[in-house]
Amino acid sequence: MDDASFHQILDHFNLSRKGYRKVRKGVKKRLSQHMQKLGCVSVGEYMATVSRAPDIENECRMHLTVSISRFFRDNLLTYYRTPEKEKALDTILRALASGGMLITGSHVKLPAGFGHMKVSADQPWIFFKPQTAQGVM
Repeated sequence: MDDASFHQILDHFNLSRKGYRKVRKGVKKRLSQHMQKLGCVSVGEYMATVSRAPDIENECRMHLTVSISRFFRDNLLTYYRTPEKEKALDTILRALASGGMLITGSHVKLPAGFGHMKVSADQPWIFFKPQTAQGVM
């Protein structure tokens, strides 16, 4: 998958190209494999398929995820006091695109002040930043 095709997918989901600049290789590989699995030969065909099926759209969104640092995932939300957790989460969530995902460890609970994050129905360690009309929250 070339960068122009990858940008088309990012634009479809209103995701920042800049945010994927250093990590795009792995994401592009996962998306290419997903396209191949679905039998799509072009990004246009892939986006049409994604748009028609919510379950396939969710799979595509999962392929667009990029893991955050091991420190954040394993230590911050487990061992630090609530004020430190809230400050770090606030910084991360401000940078997260509208509709973006925060994936935590399965044992992690977000502090009370982050109730605006929508929890995935079938994967309670995945949180979605609410979509906004302007794409910013």
